[in-house]
Amino acid sequence: MQETNKKIVLSQVEKYLNPYFFLALNILIILVAETAGGGKLLYNSGIIHIIALIFVLLVFFRIFFRRPIYDPVLEKFVRAILAAMGVFALSHVIEFFSMMVLRSYTDGVYANTANFYIISLLLIAIGADAFLRVERRQSGAFGWMLGVIIAFISIWAVVLLFKSGAVDLDTGGPTPFVYLAVMIFATAVGLYKAWQIKTRVKITSAFVSYLVAAILLIAVAVLPNIFYDFITDKFGGAEYQAIYLSHFSFYAALSIMFLAFNKFKSLGGLLDEVAAQETDS
Repeated sequence: MQETNKKIVLSQVEKYLNPYFFLALNILIILVAETAGGGKLLYNSGIIHIIALIFVLLVFFRIFFRRPIYDPVLEKFVRAILAAMGVFALSHVIEFFSMMVLRSYTDGVYANTANFYIISLLLIAIGADAFLRVERRQSGAFGWMLGVIIAFISIWAVVLLFKSGAVDLDTGGPTPFVYLAVMIFATAVGLYKAWQIKTRVKITSAFVSYLVAAILLIAVAVLPNIFYDFITDKFGGAEYQAIYLSHFSFYAALSIMFLAFNKFKSLGGLLDEVAAQETDS
């Protein structure tokens, strides 16, 4: 009975939170951000961060309300994507606390946001690698390597939580470019692994297409955080525009990841038959 109620809630939510809704919402946010108060109202008031928390709530809804997959291998991949969404969303909970509560706008806050974004990219790659590893019967060495990278970044993120001045993102030093290299690596691996799944497992094609778009947007969201000094000091851009670009990409990425799970409404073949039997029972 509880499972049936979940499916009813899920169907109703997905009916209204459709691609048209998210497209209109993201366009509206961009228009308001760039025009209200001369383009600075959402930044100065902190509303741009509050909006991010709304998207975080959507992530938690997706984690607790989704259709079962009925395939243990595919389910592991899906759970890795959900974990990536959770980490991606958590980044803005921490950013909100740092900027809006602690009033900290140091390099450490921006770097930590990038840390969580990169971890989410690596989690996607790990999930895709685990799926492909079972399909190809390969060892898990590559996945373990990605896990070690995540462990190092996680430790670094904890350090920055308590000592935000421990990092310097000035482009005169190597740090932003190290971040850039890690981001490119994580993005490339995620895209490559996801594309392999799409070509090998047809029932995931639509889901992975959305996932690829989300991966690219997450990568875009990393850049303003690690190069905001360059954008503001060297390129002459406003700091609030760097914040906006990161948040716009964040909103769009989570919108697409939320919608990606709608593509599991019809899995095809035996999986649909199992789902139908579960519904009947």
